[in-house]
Amino acid sequence: MKSLFDHHVARSVAAFVIIAVCGICIRCTRRHVWPLLATGITLLISLQAAINIGVVTSALPNKACRCRHQLRGSNLLAMLTCIGIC
Repeated sequence: MKSLFDHHVARSVAAFVIIAVCGICIRCTRRHVWPLLATGITLLISLQAAINIGVVTSALPNKACRCRHQLRGSNLLAMLTCIGIC
């Protein structure tokens, strides 16, 4: 069971690395305003993924605050929109 879990973790980390590499490739190949947008979106997704992976693996402290009026799913919608823009 442990090796299956590790395999899924490796796939998830690899997916985030692929997204970061694709964002860097877009940054290097485009010339106008899109490189700045691609850099910002790539940084946003990569930083959020690094923080999430760090909290899940207990490498970073879990300092979650519970908000009662939090919109659920809004972050997922924002990240999917960012990936669609890139």
